Amino acid sequence: MGPDDYVYYSSGLDDYPRNDTGLVSKYHLDLHVWEIVFTQIMANIAEHYGDTDNIAYLNEVKNQLIQNLDTFLDPTDYLYKDIFTDVNDKSKIIHSQHIGYISLLPMIFGLVD
Repeated sequence: MGPDDYVYYSSGLDDYPRNDTGLVSKYHLDLHVWEIVFTQIMANIAEHYGDTDNIAYLNEVKNQLIQNLDTFLDPTDYLYKDIFTDVNDKSKIIHSQHIGYISLLPMIFGLVD
């Protein structure tokens, strides 16, 4: 957490809001996208070195992560967003009210059709 309650440096996106009043941050879209990208990079490296066991495993992980990307899609406006939970009801999933360049990351990296 940054110097103020509304600044979170952990993502490296200091200008992107991560805090909604009354909500607890649960999943970050940008982190999820980077997990997919880096898993693909590791699969490419494994393929380069002929490591067939890891190629299959890493591609399986990547495909599962891509499927989980749908969790970030807000059904009210069909935009990808961070996910929060309510302070009083942790089982309730709430999409962030903030729309920004992070919402574009799945398209930028070609992860969605």
